[in-house]
Amino acid sequence: MANSTISKSLLSLKVIVGKDEKGKDKFKKVRIGFLEDGADDSKIYEVSKEIEKFLSYPLGEIVKENTYSIEK
Repeated sequence: MANSTISKSLLSLKVIVGKDEKGKDKFKKVRIGFLEDGADDSKIYEVSKEIEKFLSYPLGEIVKENTYSIEK
């Protein structure tokens, strides 16, 4: 049986850059960088909110992207 394990995690922030013709938010993804193994979600949130202070656009979503390795 094959098993998957997280090989790396990446922090991305989706910022609101405007509205489309229907009035829905338009987003742009800003990749911040790789996270340490086992990074605490609460700390990731706190750091992301601090980073938001330096962005030109408001923060729409905090995204933690995981990449998995599958081995048998």
